[in-house]
Amino acid sequence: MKTYAYFLRYALLALPLVCAFALSSCYNDEDGDCPGGNEPVEVRLNVSAQQIGDLNGTRAGGDGLADEHEFMHSLRVYIVNEAGSVMQSFERNPAALEAYSTAASTGDLTNWSSESFELAPGEYTVYAFANFEGHQGFAGGVAQPADNFINTCFEGSTVNTIALNGFTVADPAGKIKFVSDGSGEVVYIPMSASQRITVTANTHDISIGLVRLVGKVQLTVSPDNAEIGQDATVTFSGYSQNVPLMESDQTGATGGNAYIYNTDRSLYGKRDASTGEIPLTGYDPNAGTTYSFYVNETPTPNVEAGEGGFTVTLNTGKTDNDNTGGVMSYESRTSRTDIPRNHVYQLTLRFDNYDLQLNAKAGIRGIGGYLAYVVAVDETTYVVSITYGTWLSIEAALANIDGTSSFTWRADDYNPDGMDDYAATGNSVDIMFSGSASIMTNTYTFYLDASWTDGGNTYNRTYTVIVSVDRDYNDVIDEVIENMGINSTRSSSAVLPYEWLNMVKVKK
Repeated sequence: MKTYAYFLRYALLALPLVCAFALSSCYNDEDGDCPGGNEPVEVRLNVSAQQIGDLNGTRAGGDGLADEHEFMHSLRVYIVNEAGSVMQSFERNPAALEAYSTAASTGDLTNWSSESFELAPGEYTVYAFANFEGHQGFAGGVAQPADNFINTCFEGSTVNTIALNGFTVADPAGKIKFVSDGSGEVVYIPMSASQRITVTANTHDISIGLVRLVGKVQLTVSPDNAEIGQDATVTFSGYSQNVPLMESDQTGATGGNAYIYNTDRSLYGKRDASTGEIPLTGYDPNAGTTYSFYVNETPTPNVEAGEGGFTVTLNTGKTDNDNTGGVMSYESRTSRTDIPRNHVYQLTLRFDNYDLQLNAKAGIRGIGGYLAYVVAVDETTYVVSITYGTWLSIEAALANIDGTSSFTWRADDYNPDGMDDYAATGNSVDIMFSGSASIMTNTYTFYLDASWTDGGNTYNRTYTVIVSVDRDYNDVIDEVIENMGINSTRSSSAVLPYEWLNMVKVKK
Protein backbone atom coordinates (compact mmCIF):
# COMPACT_ATOMS: atom_id res chain seq x y z
CA MET A 1 0.00 0.00 0.00
CA LYS A 2 2.89 2.35 0.80
CA THR A 3 4.36 1.74 -2.64
CA TYR A 4 1.03 2.58 -4.31
CA ALA A 5 0.68 5.80 -2.24
CA TYR A 6 4.24 6.77 -3.12
CA PHE A 7 3.64 6.52 -6.85
CA LEU A 8 0.24 8.23 -6.59
CA ARG A 9 1.75 11.22 -4.77
CA TYR A 10 4.40 11.79 -7.45
CA ALA A 11 1.89 11.23 -10.25
CA LEU A 12 -0.31 14.00 -8.85
CA LEU A 13 2.69 16.31 -8.55
CA ALA A 14 3.52 15.72 -12.23
CA LEU A 15 -0.05 16.28 -13.48
CA PRO A 16 0.30 20.09 -14.10
CA LEU A 17 3.35 19.47 -16.28
CA VAL A 18 1.52 16.80 -18.30
CA CYS A 19 -1.46 19.11 -18.85
CA ALA A 20 0.79 21.97 -19.90
CA PHE A 21 2.56 19.72 -22.40
CA ALA A 22 -0.77 18.43 -23.74
CA LEU A 23 -2.12 21.95 -24.23
CA SER A 24 1.09 23.02 -25.93
CA SER A 25 0.93 20.06 -28.31
CA CYS A 26 -2.73 20.72 -29.13
CA TYR A 27 -2.04 24.39 -29.90
CA ASN A 28 0.50 23.34 -32.48
CA ASP A 29 -1.71 20.64 -33.98
CA GLU A 30 -1.92 20.96 -37.76
CA ASP A 31 -5.72 20.80 -37.71
CA GLY A 32 -5.88 24.15 -35.95
CA ASP A 33 -9.02 23.19 -33.98
CA CYS A 34 -7.45 22.97 -30.54
CA PRO A 35 -8.56 24.99 -27.50
CA GLY A 36 -5.94 27.67 -28.19
CA GLY A 37 -7.08 28.13 -31.82
CA ASN A 38 -8.89 31.45 -31.19
CA GLU A 39 -5.66 33.35 -30.66
CA PRO A 40 -4.90 35.86 -33.49
CA VAL A 41 -2.59 34.53 -36.16
CA GLU A 42 -0.09 36.41 -38.27
CA VAL A 43 -1.06 36.45 -41.96
CA ARG A 44 -0.12 38.21 -45.17
CA LEU A 45 -2.44 39.31 -48.00
CA ASN A 46 -1.61 38.65 -51.66
CA VAL A 47 -3.53 40.26 -54.55
CA SER A 48 -3.07 39.18 -58.16
CA ALA A 49 -4.32 40.70 -61.42
CA GLN A 50 -2.82 38.10 -63.70
CA GLN A 51 -5.62 35.67 -64.52
CA ILE A 52 -7.56 36.23 -67.73
CA GLY A 53 -9.90 33.96 -69.69
CA ASP A 54 -10.04 32.98 -73.36
CA LEU A 55 -13.47 32.53 -74.93
CA ASN A 56 -12.03 30.39 -77.71
CA GLY A 57 -10.31 27.95 -75.38
CA THR A 58 -6.96 28.22 -77.14
CA ARG A 59 -4.84 29.09 -74.11
CA ALA A 60 -3.32 26.13 -72.30
CA GLY A 61 -1.96 28.10 -69.39
CA GLY A 62 -0.15 31.22 -68.27
CA ASP A 63 -1.36 34.72 -69.06
CA GLY A 64 -0.26 35.21 -72.65
CA LEU A 65 -3.44 37.11 -73.55
CA ALA A 66 -2.85 40.01 -71.15
CA ASP A 67 -1.03 43.08 -72.47
CA GLU A 68 0.70 46.11 -71.05
CA HIS A 69 -1.31 48.46 -68.81
CA GLU A 70 -3.98 45.82 -68.05
CA PHE A 71 -2.98 45.35 -64.40
CA MET A 72 -2.99 47.37 -61.16
CA HIS A 73 -2.58 51.15 -60.91
CA SER A 74 -4.34 51.59 -57.56
CA LEU A 75 -5.77 49.17 -55.00
CA ARG A 76 -8.32 48.90 -52.19
CA VAL A 77 -8.79 45.72 -50.12
CA TYR A 78 -11.17 45.13 -47.21
CA ILE A 79 -11.36 42.06 -44.98
CA VAL A 80 -14.84 41.79 -43.46
CA ASN A 81 -15.98 39.43 -40.71
CA GLU A 82 -19.30 37.57 -40.60
CA ALA A 83 -20.91 40.43 -38.66
CA GLY A 84 -20.16 42.76 -41.56
CA SER A 85 -17.40 44.74 -39.82
CA VAL A 86 -14.17 45.70 -41.55
CA MET A 87 -11.36 44.00 -39.60
CA GLN A 88 -8.50 45.04 -41.86
CA SER A 89 -8.22 47.36 -44.86
CA PHE A 90 -5.54 48.44 -47.30
CA GLU A 91 -6.00 51.54 -49.44
CA ARG A 92 -3.24 52.27 -51.93
CA ASN A 93 -3.82 55.24 -54.20
CA PRO A 94 -1.72 55.49 -57.40
CA ALA A 95 1.13 57.31 -55.64
CA ALA A 96 1.25 54.80 -52.78
CA LEU A 97 1.16 51.83 -55.12
CA GLU A 98 3.87 53.38 -57.29
CA ALA A 99 6.01 53.68 -54.15
CA TYR A 100 5.55 49.91 -53.73
CA SER A 101 6.51 49.29 -57.37
CA THR A 102 7.13 51.66 -60.28
CA ALA A 103 5.20 49.20 -62.49
CA ALA A 104 2.00 50.57 -60.93
CA SER A 105 2.59 53.98 -62.51
CA THR A 106 1.65 52.56 -65.93
CA GLY A 107 -0.93 50.02 -64.75
CA ASP A 108 1.51 47.12 -64.99
CA LEU A 109 1.66 45.85 -61.39
CA THR A 110 0.64 42.18 -61.60
CA ASN A 111 0.95 41.22 -57.89
CA TRP A 112 0.87 43.01 -54.55
CA SER A 113 1.61 41.68 -51.04
CA SER A 114 0.98 43.33 -47.70
CA GLU A 115 3.12 43.34 -44.60
CA SER A 116 2.19 40.74 -41.99
CA PHE A 117 -0.79 41.53 -39.77
CA GLU A 118 -2.85 39.71 -37.15
CA LEU A 119 -6.28 38.24 -37.78
CA ALA A 120 -8.40 36.10 -35.47
CA PRO A 121 -9.43 32.66 -36.78
CA GLY A 122 -12.87 32.66 -38.36
CA GLU A 123 -14.86 33.22 -41.54
CA TYR A 124 -14.27 36.36 -43.61
CA THR A 125 -15.07 37.92 -46.97
CA VAL A 126 -12.28 39.69 -48.80
CA TYR A 127 -13.25 42.53 -51.16
CA ALA A 128 -10.69 43.93 -53.60
CA PHE A 129 -10.93 46.83 -56.07
CA ALA A 130 -8.42 48.35 -58.48
CA ASN A 131 -8.22 51.27 -60.89
CA PHE A 132 -11.58 52.98 -60.34
CA GLU A 133 -10.18 56.51 -60.65
CA GLY A 134 -11.88 58.24 -63.59
CA HIS A 135 -14.81 55.81 -63.68
CA GLN A 136 -18.40 56.83 -62.94
CA GLY A 137 -21.40 54.78 -61.89
CA PHE A 138 -24.98 54.74 -60.67
CA ALA A 139 -26.52 53.83 -57.31
CA GLY A 140 -30.29 54.03 -57.27
CA GLY A 141 -30.18 56.11 -60.43
CA VAL A 142 -27.83 58.70 -58.91
CA ALA A 143 -24.53 59.26 -60.75
CA GLN A 144 -21.34 59.42 -58.70
CA PRO A 145 -17.62 58.62 -58.96
CA ALA A 146 -17.08 54.89 -58.57
CA ASP A 147 -14.08 55.12 -56.24
CA ASN A 148 -15.93 57.45 -53.85
CA PHE A 149 -18.91 55.09 -53.78
CA ILE A 150 -16.72 52.08 -52.96
CA ASN A 151 -15.10 53.96 -50.08
CA THR A 152 -18.52 54.97 -48.71
CA CYS A 153 -19.76 51.36 -48.67
CA PHE A 154 -17.00 50.39 -46.23
CA GLU A 155 -17.07 53.48 -43.97
CA GLY A 156 -19.96 52.56 -41.66
CA SER A 157 -20.10 50.16 -38.75
CA THR A 158 -21.13 47.43 -41.19
CA VAL A 159 -20.46 47.05 -44.90
CA ASN A 160 -23.35 48.05 -47.16
CA THR A 161 -23.35 44.91 -49.31
CA ILE A 162 -26.78 45.67 -50.78
CA ALA A 163 -25.55 48.97 -52.21
CA LEU A 164 -22.31 47.33 -53.31
CA ASN A 165 -24.11 44.64 -55.30
CA GLY A 166 -26.57 47.15 -56.76
CA PHE A 167 -23.98 49.58 -58.10
CA THR A 168 -23.37 49.71 -61.84
CA VAL A 169 -20.29 51.19 -63.52
CA ALA A 170 -21.10 53.39 -66.52
CA ASP A 171 -19.46 52.24 -69.76
CA PRO A 172 -16.09 51.27 -68.24
CA ALA A 173 -14.74 50.13 -71.62
CA GLY A 174 -15.41 53.55 -73.10
CA LYS A 175 -13.47 55.31 -70.33
CA ILE A 176 -10.24 53.30 -70.61
CA LYS A 177 -7.40 55.51 -71.81
CA PHE A 178 -3.79 54.41 -71.36
CA VAL A 179 -2.30 57.49 -73.03
CA SER A 180 -3.17 61.06 -72.09
CA ASP A 181 -4.96 63.02 -74.81
CA GLY A 182 -3.77 66.35 -73.46
CA SER A 183 -6.10 66.51 -70.47
CA GLY A 184 -3.56 64.64 -68.39
CA GLU A 185 -6.11 62.00 -67.41
CA VAL A 186 -5.18 58.35 -67.85
CA VAL A 187 -7.84 55.77 -66.98
CA TYR A 188 -7.07 52.10 -66.42
CA ILE A 189 -9.16 48.92 -66.49
CA PRO A 190 -11.39 48.69 -63.40
CA MET A 191 -11.26 45.40 -61.49
CA SER A 192 -13.13 43.94 -58.55
CA ALA A 193 -13.43 40.66 -56.66
CA SER A 194 -14.90 39.14 -53.53
CA GLN A 195 -13.92 35.86 -51.93
CA ARG A 196 -14.92 33.90 -48.85
CA ILE A 197 -12.01 32.67 -46.73
CA THR A 198 -11.49 30.66 -43.55
CA VAL A 199 -8.65 31.66 -41.23
CA THR A 200 -7.29 28.96 -38.90
CA ALA A 201 -4.30 28.74 -36.57
CA ASN A 202 -2.27 27.46 -39.52
CA THR A 203 -3.23 30.17 -42.04
CA HIS A 204 -0.25 32.24 -43.15
CA ASP A 205 -1.31 33.69 -46.50
CA ILE A 206 -4.58 35.06 -47.90
CA SER A 207 -4.84 35.36 -51.68
CA ILE A 208 -7.43 36.92 -54.00
CA GLY A 209 -7.47 37.41 -57.76
CA LEU A 210 -8.90 40.56 -59.33
CA VAL A 211 -11.41 40.32 -62.19
CA ARG A 212 -11.52 42.93 -64.97
CA LEU A 213 -15.01 44.36 -65.51
CA VAL A 214 -14.53 44.44 -69.29
CA GLY A 215 -13.83 41.92 -72.00
CA LYS A 216 -11.23 42.30 -74.71
CA VAL A 217 -11.82 41.73 -78.40
CA GLN A 218 -8.82 40.68 -80.46
CA LEU A 219 -10.03 41.35 -83.97
CA THR A 220 -7.90 40.09 -86.84
CA VAL A 221 -8.37 41.57 -90.29
CA SER A 222 -7.35 38.84 -92.71
CA PRO A 223 -4.70 39.44 -95.40
CA ASP A 224 -5.03 40.05 -99.15
CA ASN A 225 -7.65 42.77 -98.84
CA ALA A 226 -6.70 45.32 -101.47
CA GLU A 227 -9.94 47.20 -100.78
CA ILE A 228 -8.75 48.35 -97.34
CA GLY A 229 -7.33 51.86 -97.60
CA GLN A 230 -5.20 53.91 -95.25
CA ASP A 231 -8.28 55.56 -93.71
CA ALA A 232 -10.07 52.27 -92.99
CA THR A 233 -11.87 51.88 -89.65
CA VAL A 234 -13.75 49.16 -87.80
CA THR A 235 -16.66 49.53 -85.36
CA PHE A 236 -17.88 46.92 -82.87
CA SER A 237 -21.37 47.59 -81.51
CA GLY A 238 -24.34 46.06 -79.74
CA TYR A 239 -22.82 45.44 -76.30
CA SER A 240 -24.04 46.58 -72.87
CA GLN A 241 -23.94 50.21 -71.78
CA ASN A 242 -22.97 49.47 -68.18
CA VAL A 243 -21.48 46.72 -66.01
CA PRO A 244 -22.37 45.62 -62.43
CA LEU A 245 -19.59 46.51 -60.01
CA MET A 246 -19.46 43.02 -58.51
CA GLU A 247 -19.20 39.78 -60.45
CA SER A 248 -22.01 37.29 -59.87
CA ASP A 249 -21.30 34.09 -57.95
CA GLN A 250 -19.53 31.72 -60.36
CA THR A 251 -20.10 28.57 -58.29
CA GLY A 252 -20.79 25.83 -60.81
CA ALA A 253 -19.53 27.78 -63.81
CA THR A 254 -17.05 25.96 -66.05
CA GLY A 255 -15.79 28.67 -68.39
CA GLY A 256 -16.92 31.11 -71.06
CA ASN A 257 -19.90 29.10 -72.29
CA ALA A 258 -21.19 28.47 -68.78
CA TYR A 259 -20.51 31.90 -67.33
CA ILE A 260 -23.09 33.05 -64.78
CA TYR A 261 -24.31 36.62 -65.30
CA ASN A 262 -26.04 38.92 -62.86
CA THR A 263 -29.76 38.16 -62.84
CA ASP A 264 -30.63 41.86 -62.50
CA ARG A 265 -30.29 42.76 -66.18
CA SER A 266 -31.14 46.41 -65.45
CA LEU A 267 -27.59 46.80 -64.14
CA TYR A 268 -26.31 46.32 -67.70
CA GLY A 269 -28.44 49.04 -69.30
CA LYS A 270 -29.38 48.93 -72.97
CA ARG A 271 -27.46 46.79 -75.41
CA ASP A 272 -26.51 49.64 -77.73
CA ALA A 273 -22.95 50.61 -76.80
CA SER A 274 -20.35 51.00 -79.54
CA THR A 275 -16.59 51.37 -79.75
CA GLY A 276 -16.85 54.12 -82.33
CA GLU A 277 -14.59 54.00 -85.35
CA ILE A 278 -11.24 52.34 -84.59
CA PRO A 279 -8.54 53.19 -87.17
CA LEU A 280 -6.97 50.16 -88.84
CA THR A 281 -3.54 51.71 -88.52
CA GLY A 282 -0.66 49.67 -89.89
CA TYR A 283 -2.76 47.08 -91.68
CA ASP A 284 -0.50 44.50 -93.35
CA PRO A 285 -2.13 43.13 -96.53
CA ASN A 286 0.39 40.29 -96.67
CA ALA A 287 -0.04 38.84 -93.18
CA GLY A 288 -3.18 40.48 -91.84
CA THR A 289 -3.25 42.54 -88.64
CA THR A 290 -4.79 42.08 -85.18
CA TYR A 291 -6.38 44.99 -83.33
CA SER A 292 -7.33 44.86 -79.64
CA PHE A 293 -10.02 46.90 -77.91
CA TYR A 294 -12.28 46.64 -74.86
CA VAL A 295 -16.03 46.09 -74.56
CA ASN A 296 -18.30 45.98 -71.54
CA GLU A 297 -19.38 42.66 -70.08
CA THR A 298 -22.51 41.70 -72.03
CA PRO A 299 -24.87 38.94 -70.86
CA THR A 300 -26.75 36.44 -73.00
CA PRO A 301 -29.35 38.28 -75.09
CA ASN A 302 -33.08 38.66 -74.68
CA VAL A 303 -34.06 36.87 -77.88
CA GLU A 304 -37.70 37.88 -77.53
CA ALA A 305 -36.61 41.53 -77.60
CA GLY A 306 -34.71 40.96 -80.82
CA GLU A 307 -31.26 40.95 -79.23
CA GLY A 308 -28.60 38.79 -80.82
CA GLY A 309 -24.98 38.91 -81.91
CA PHE A 310 -22.66 41.89 -82.10
CA THR A 311 -22.43 44.03 -85.23
CA VAL A 312 -19.04 44.56 -86.84
CA THR A 313 -18.79 47.34 -89.43
CA LEU A 314 -15.67 47.96 -91.49
CA ASN A 315 -15.32 51.10 -93.59
CA THR A 316 -12.59 50.51 -96.15
CA GLY A 317 -11.77 54.17 -96.70
CA LYS A 318 -12.12 53.61 -100.44
CA THR A 319 -14.87 54.59 -102.85
CA ASP A 320 -17.53 52.00 -103.64
CA ASN A 321 -17.69 52.37 -107.42
CA ASP A 322 -20.05 49.39 -107.78
CA ASN A 323 -22.87 50.92 -105.75
CA THR A 324 -23.48 54.41 -104.37
CA GLY A 325 -20.07 55.90 -104.98
CA GLY A 326 -19.70 56.48 -101.23
CA VAL A 327 -17.20 54.80 -98.93
CA MET A 328 -17.20 51.03 -99.37
CA SER A 329 -18.19 49.27 -96.18
CA TYR A 330 -18.76 45.74 -94.94
CA GLU A 331 -21.00 44.67 -92.09
CA SER A 332 -21.80 41.41 -90.40
CA ARG A 333 -23.24 40.02 -87.19
CA THR A 334 -21.31 37.67 -84.93
CA SER A 335 -22.59 34.26 -83.95
CA ARG A 336 -21.40 34.90 -80.40
CA THR A 337 -24.04 36.77 -78.41
CA ASP A 338 -22.38 37.36 -75.01
CA ILE A 339 -18.99 38.40 -73.62
CA PRO A 340 -18.16 37.71 -69.95
CA ARG A 341 -15.96 40.09 -67.99
CA ASN A 342 -12.24 39.33 -67.93
CA HIS A 343 -12.42 37.23 -71.11
CA VAL A 344 -10.83 37.60 -74.52
CA TYR A 345 -12.92 37.18 -77.66
CA GLN A 346 -10.78 36.37 -80.69
CA LEU A 347 -12.53 37.26 -83.93
CA THR A 348 -11.25 37.12 -87.51
CA LEU A 349 -12.80 39.12 -90.33
CA ARG A 350 -12.67 37.52 -93.77
CA PHE A 351 -13.35 39.38 -97.00
CA ASP A 352 -13.88 36.76 -99.65
CA ASN A 353 -16.40 38.75 -101.73
CA TYR A 354 -19.02 36.01 -101.58
CA ASP A 355 -22.43 37.65 -101.60
CA LEU A 356 -25.36 36.04 -99.82
CA GLN A 357 -28.58 36.67 -101.70
CA LEU A 358 -31.89 36.24 -99.89
CA ASN A 359 -35.07 36.32 -101.96
CA ALA A 360 -38.06 36.82 -99.66
CA LYS A 361 -41.71 36.53 -100.71
CA ALA A 362 -44.73 36.96 -98.46
CA GLY A 363 -48.50 36.80 -98.51
CA ILE A 364 -51.10 37.86 -95.98
CA ARG A 365 -54.08 35.66 -95.19
CA GLY A 366 -57.17 36.85 -97.02
CA ILE A 367 -60.48 35.55 -98.36
CA GLY A 368 -59.81 32.86 -100.94
CA GLY A 369 -56.06 32.66 -100.45
CA TYR A 370 -53.05 34.82 -99.70
CA LEU A 371 -52.58 38.44 -100.79
CA ALA A 372 -48.95 38.92 -101.79
CA TYR A 373 -47.12 41.89 -100.31
CA VAL A 374 -43.62 43.29 -100.56
CA VAL A 375 -41.01 42.34 -97.99
CA ALA A 376 -37.36 43.30 -97.96
CA VAL A 377 -34.34 41.84 -96.20
CA ASP A 378 -32.13 44.34 -94.40
CA GLU A 379 -28.80 43.79 -96.13
CA THR A 380 -26.74 44.48 -93.02
CA THR A 381 -28.66 42.55 -90.37
CA TYR A 382 -30.68 39.98 -92.39
CA VAL A 383 -33.89 41.13 -90.71
CA VAL A 384 -37.22 40.54 -92.49
CA SER A 385 -40.17 42.65 -91.31
CA ILE A 386 -43.68 41.17 -91.63
CA THR A 387 -47.11 41.39 -90.01
CA TYR A 388 -49.13 38.65 -88.33
CA GLY A 389 -51.07 36.18 -90.47
CA THR A 390 -48.19 36.01 -92.97
CA TRP A 391 -46.94 33.17 -95.11
CA LEU A 392 -43.23 33.78 -95.71
CA SER A 393 -40.81 32.08 -98.09
CA ILE A 394 -37.07 32.79 -98.20
CA GLU A 395 -34.64 31.38 -100.75
CA ALA A 396 -30.87 31.64 -100.34
CA ALA A 397 -28.14 31.79 -102.97
CA LEU A 398 -24.47 32.72 -103.17
CA ALA A 399 -22.95 34.87 -105.89
CA ASN A 400 -19.36 35.03 -107.14
CA ILE A 401 -18.54 31.34 -106.73
CA ASP A 402 -17.41 28.94 -109.43
CA GLY A 403 -18.10 25.75 -107.46
CA THR A 404 -21.01 24.10 -105.71
CA SER A 405 -23.06 25.27 -102.75
CA SER A 406 -25.45 23.74 -100.24
CA PHE A 407 -27.69 25.18 -97.53
CA THR A 408 -29.44 24.02 -94.37
CA TRP A 409 -32.05 26.11 -92.55
CA ARG A 410 -32.57 25.74 -88.79
CA ALA A 411 -35.14 27.39 -86.50
CA ASP A 412 -33.87 28.54 -83.12
CA ASP A 413 -34.97 26.27 -80.27
CA TYR A 414 -36.12 29.25 -78.21
CA ASN A 415 -38.36 30.95 -80.75
CA PRO A 416 -41.65 32.18 -79.25
CA ASP A 417 -45.01 30.63 -80.10
CA GLY A 418 -46.71 31.80 -83.26
CA MET A 419 -45.32 29.63 -86.05
CA ASP A 420 -48.26 27.54 -87.28
CA ASP A 421 -46.14 25.71 -89.82
CA TYR A 422 -42.47 25.45 -90.76
CA ALA A 423 -40.77 23.56 -93.58
CA ALA A 424 -37.18 23.79 -94.81
CA THR A 425 -35.82 22.10 -97.92
CA GLY A 426 -32.39 22.81 -99.30
CA ASN A 427 -31.91 26.53 -99.81
CA SER A 428 -35.53 27.51 -99.07
CA VAL A 429 -37.65 27.82 -95.96
CA ASP A 430 -41.43 28.30 -95.74
CA ILE A 431 -43.07 29.60 -92.58
CA MET A 432 -46.72 30.24 -91.76
CA PHE A 433 -47.29 32.68 -88.91
CA SER A 434 -50.34 32.88 -86.67
CA GLY A 435 -53.18 35.19 -87.62
CA SER A 436 -53.43 36.40 -84.03
CA ALA A 437 -52.40 39.97 -83.25
CA SER A 438 -50.86 38.62 -80.03
CA ILE A 439 -47.64 37.77 -81.89
CA MET A 440 -47.01 41.42 -82.80
CA THR A 441 -43.50 42.50 -81.66
CA ASN A 442 -42.32 38.87 -81.63
CA THR A 443 -39.00 38.07 -83.28
CA TYR A 444 -38.07 34.68 -84.70
CA THR A 445 -34.49 33.54 -85.27
CA PHE A 446 -33.36 31.20 -88.05
CA TYR A 447 -29.89 29.94 -88.91
CA LEU A 448 -28.66 29.30 -92.43
CA ASP A 449 -25.69 26.91 -92.59
CA ALA A 450 -23.98 27.52 -95.93
CA SER A 451 -21.21 25.43 -97.48
CA TRP A 452 -19.58 26.07 -100.82
CA THR A 453 -16.48 25.44 -102.89
CA ASP A 454 -14.54 27.98 -104.88
CA GLY A 455 -11.08 27.88 -106.36
CA GLY A 456 -10.47 24.45 -104.90
CA ASN A 457 -11.24 25.64 -101.35
CA THR A 458 -14.21 24.70 -99.17
CA TYR A 459 -15.98 27.35 -97.09
CA ASN A 460 -18.51 27.00 -94.27
CA ARG A 461 -20.46 29.81 -92.69
CA THR A 462 -23.57 30.25 -90.58
CA TYR A 463 -25.82 33.25 -91.18
CA THR A 464 -28.48 34.47 -88.75
CA VAL A 465 -31.80 35.59 -90.24
CA ILE A 466 -34.34 37.40 -88.05
CA VAL A 467 -38.06 37.60 -88.83
CA SER A 468 -39.61 40.52 -86.97
CA VAL A 469 -43.41 40.80 -86.63
CA ASP A 470 -43.55 44.59 -86.47
CA ARG A 471 -45.54 45.84 -89.48
CA ASP A 472 -49.08 47.14 -88.98
CA TYR A 473 -51.63 44.68 -90.34
CA ASN A 474 -53.99 47.30 -91.80
CA ASP A 475 -51.12 49.18 -93.44
CA VAL A 476 -50.04 45.98 -95.17
CA ILE A 477 -53.59 45.33 -96.40
CA ASP A 478 -53.80 48.88 -97.82
CA GLU A 479 -50.42 48.41 -99.50
CA VAL A 480 -51.54 45.14 -101.08
CA ILE A 481 -54.75 46.62 -102.48
CA GLU A 482 -52.95 49.71 -103.77
CA ASN A 483 -50.41 47.57 -105.60
CA MET A 484 -53.24 45.54 -107.15
CA GLY A 485 -54.78 48.73 -108.54
CA ILE A 486 -58.25 48.38 -106.99
CA ASN A 487 -60.25 50.36 -104.46
CA SER A 488 -59.48 49.99 -100.78
CA THR A 489 -62.30 47.79 -99.52
CA ARG A 490 -60.40 45.15 -97.47
CA SER A 491 -63.19 42.71 -98.32
CA SER A 492 -62.04 41.88 -101.83
CA SER A 493 -61.47 38.21 -102.55
CA ALA A 494 -59.55 38.92 -105.78
CA VAL A 495 -56.07 37.43 -105.66
CA LEU A 496 -53.53 37.97 -108.38
CA PRO A 497 -50.03 36.47 -108.38
CA TYR A 498 -47.46 38.99 -107.21
CA GLU A 499 -43.74 38.33 -106.93
CA TRP A 500 -41.11 40.57 -105.40
CA LEU A 501 -37.49 39.63 -106.04
CA ASN A 502 -35.21 41.23 -103.49
CA MET A 503 -31.50 40.84 -104.39
CA VAL A 504 -29.43 41.57 -101.29
CA LYS A 505 -25.71 42.08 -101.59
CA VAL A 506 -23.80 41.93 -98.32
CA LYS A 507 -20.03 41.61 -98.44
CA LYS A 508 -18.42 39.59 -95.67
